[in-house]
Amino acid sequence: MAREAIFCLTNACSAATFDQAKRLVEFDLIEVLVRKLAENGDAKVMKVCLEGLECLLSEYKQKQNQNLYKEEPHSALIRLTQCGGLNIIDQLQFHSDNDVYGAVSRIIENHLEFE
Repeated sequence: MAREAIFCLTNACSAATFDQAKRLVEFDLIEVLVRKLAENGDAKVMKVCLEGLECLLSEYKQKQNQNLYKEEPHSALIRLTQCGGLNIIDQLQFHSDNDVYGAVSRIIENHLEFE
């Protein structure tokens, strides 16, 4: 059942408006997706989790680029950092599955800065 829930939540992210994405972040969806990634299980589920994270990060980035979101600086990224998501994403750069690797690469390229 957890697998199906992850798929549903990611679908919600992909079609979400900014306000809906913000609510999903407030309801700890980032933490849920990161916990599932940490299990390092099924590559398809990992890819879906990464797609959900990318959707949430993109919504915040888009609003910031339009100067429409003036609250705390990118709370989705802050929450990703606080729950250990950056470390997990960093580790997944070396994942053997090409789809997981591609999703990680897009997140890093578009939303993160690793030194």
